[in-house]
Amino acid sequence: MGETAVQLTRVIELENHVSRTPVSTSMSSSAPRRAATVSFHDINYSVKMKSGFLCKRKVTRKHILIDLNGIMKPGLNAILGATGSGKSS
Repeated sequence: MGETAVQLTRVIELENHVSRTPVSTSMSSSAPRRAATVSFHDINYSVKMKSGFLCKRKVTRKHILIDLNGIMKPGLNAILGATGSGKSS
């Protein structure tokens, strides 16, 4: 069989700056597939929220994810989200 290329992108977001670094790899279909475990630790995400009237506009930060940890073991895993939410990034 042929070779399947996999394109991965590492996304680092700091305030309003997003850095995307392509990470390339390829998998040969003749090689046996190995299962992988993905883990993530201390993930935090927050957004800036504007509230109040125009003359007294207040900007606050709303924390969406706080110290999120997880392990995705081989098997059935799904990444869900709205269109354009960055599932494939």
